[in-house]
Amino acid sequence: MPYPPIGPHFEDFAVGQTFETRGRTLTEADLVNFCGFIGDYEPAHADEEYAKKSQLGRRILQGCLVTTAAEGLMSRSGLFDETVLALIAASWEYRAPVFIGDTIRARLTVKELRPSSKGGRGTVTFTISIQNQAGAEVTRGTYVMLYRTK
Repeated sequence: MPYPPIGPHFEDFAVGQTFETRGRTLTEADLVNFCGFIGDYEPAHADEEYAKKSQLGRRILQGCLVTTAAEGLMSRSGLFDETVLALIAASWEYRAPVFIGDTIRARLTVKELRPSSKGGRGTVTFTISIQNQAGAEVTRGTYVMLYRTK
């Protein structure tokens, strides 16, 4: 027997509503594993000696590692549990570097609600701000999610 939906439905959202995830500290292991997983050994990520001589002076994490980690935080927030039918669109802008040891969290704000003409569903557009431990925005973007209605 399937579990009943436990996440919010389309009607449970209001424009301007904000949600914040827990934080997650990104580690050396995260960087090494991600480099291996995607095959990205760019020196800015994988070569400590190269990075020491770079403008930033240390290795940085890939933008897609940061957004992937934030996706994990968002998925654990309960906002998408069982009531999301699909991710329709996503876009990201990378604003500042993220370093080993930085702690990120995501803040999602409901930007737009559109009921579907087909009924039984509607899209929720979120703006997303990924911030580091100092509260600086490192990445921002949008998700358009298709949700069930009640």
